[in-house]
Amino acid sequence: GNSLLTGFLPRVWEMFPHGPETDRLMELTVEAILADRGNQLESIDRLLNEKGAGLFQNDQELFFRGYAIHSATSRYRTMLLEKLLPLGLTFFGDPDGWRKIFGESITAHPDVHYFGETPAVYASSDISFNATSLQMPKAVNQRVFDVPLCRGFLLTDRQEALFELFDVDEVAVYEGPGDVADRVADYLAEPKLRRDISRKARQRVLGEHTYKRRMGELLEHLWS
Repeated sequence: GNSLLTGFLPRVWEMFPHGPETDRLMELTVEAILADRGNQLESIDRLLNEKGAGLFQNDQELFFRGYAIHSATSRYRTMLLEKLLPLGLTFFGDPDGWRKIFGESITAHPDVHYFGETPAVYASSDISFNATSLQMPKAVNQRVFDVPLCRGFLLTDRQEALFELFDVDEVAVYEGPGDVADRVADYLAEPKLRRDISRKARQRVLGEHTYKRRMGELLEHLWS
């Protein structure tokens, strides 16, 4: 995973104007996104309509939106991972960014090749931890499918679309920073439960969520 502090956010920061009004609006927007998960895009619209008139030209508002949602995602991930550090957390990806946040003592590895190395990371980890980017109010990301497919166990945040794709005994979820450490500790103590959940999720992915199956459904819908 990426901290977003190195590379992306600094580049986007340069693409819109800064001053007391815009900086205050940014802080309000990030706070609103974090406070209203599931409705974060509406929160951005509301604040920009109320307080953003005349602050941006051309594409500057688009970059402001992008910075706000990814800055909120960075804070969200940081809050969650801070809770997990005492439980033996290992980082893969963006080691410089994560060390900037959590210090030099963390265990952090460079990016791994998605096709060649990531499956082994998922398969060999007791728990793969997932924090969905806040640009996705209701949808799930690729990790929800990838980890069980590699015979790994995933702990993910609750997203509205998750239980449209999996049954309740096929996924493990946490609600937020308040319960994430307890959920990790619970599942670390239950290796058989982790294996059972992973096995059921893998069967679901292979049965319903492959590219071949999805494209077939899409083409059938288009032709009907």
